[in-house]
Amino acid sequence: SLIGSKILIDVSFAEQSLLILYLFYLSIVSQLGLFVFGAKCFHVLISQMIMIQNHSLIHISCRIIEILLECLPAIFYWLTACIALERAVTIVKGATMNKKLSIKMAKIVIIFLVIMISLSYIYDPFNRQLIEDPRLDGHVWCVLKFQIKWLETFNTIINMIHLIIPFFINFILTIVFLFTFTRQKSTFSTKKACKTLLKEQFIAYKYL
Repeated sequence: SLIGSKILIDVSFAEQSLLILYLFYLSIVSQLGLFVFGAKCFHVLISQMIMIQNHSLIHISCRIIEILLECLPAIFYWLTACIALERAVTIVKGATMNKKLSIKMAKIVIIFLVIMISLSYIYDPFNRQLIEDPRLDGHVWCVLKFQIKWLETFNTIINMIHLIIPFFINFILTIVFLFTFTRQKSTFSTKKACKTLLKEQFIAYKYL
């Protein structure tokens, strides 16, 4: 109940700011990712150290863990792109944004991202197979093996989309944010040149 109360407090606080809302869900996704990765390591150790006769159980757990390991990083990347977009829109539009409408839209975007990313990897569990380790009798490995050739190409394209597009969104919108912020700051600072201010902003926000 203490954890539940903490989550409720965090959610209510996150809903006060669109950026904090995205960061809140980003932290949840990252923690889930770490948990699932730990579960995969444990799953691999157990399946290799102990000869489990019930291969159906291994197959089911493998399917669940692997699709989560595909989806969670993709959701993480797209949420960082949403944060970059929100940051750029805020600096361009300023206080003219409708806060309540923006938060409502952000929740819809998050739900949409989760659904679309999950659907984009829906083929993954159906192409997971158990193969026997030739060196160790009774031990199996869970691998992704496509029966249809175009699915392999599709898998590569999907992985590239979820990696490259959020990266470029982050990169472009961070540049927009820095240039807009520098231009706005230069109007209030007559002592420093725009080029100097831009250099300072690049140093200050180099981790973005």
